Amino acid sequence: RDSQRLMFYDLWTLKEAWVKAAGGALGRELESTGFRLDLPAGRIAELPAPDPHAAFCCLLQAPPGYALALCALSPPLTPPSMHLYRLHASGEKQSLPLLLRAGSHC
Repeated sequence: RDSQRLMFYDLWTLKEAWVKAAGGALGRELESTGFRLDLPAGRIAELPAPDPHAAFCCLLQAPPGYALALCALSPPLTPPSMHLYRLHASGEKQSLPLLLRAGSHC
């Protein structure tokens, strides 16, 4: 049950990132956008059209309760880099690890 819920959030987050990267509208395009995941292998096995070979998507390990995906319509020239921080009430920021869970061109 938990694994199904986590897969739902992975797919939803990927769809949302893809639609936003393409400049589309979430309401119209979420239903027609699909992915195929192979999480044990760490791969996003299939990307949506128009040109799945030119695009790049990845799922990143986010803090518990969050899902994080990144999509670009053309492959990046260098591996994407992102930093995640937790801001404490004291104003101190703490760097959090951000690990790649699955990618389309790993």
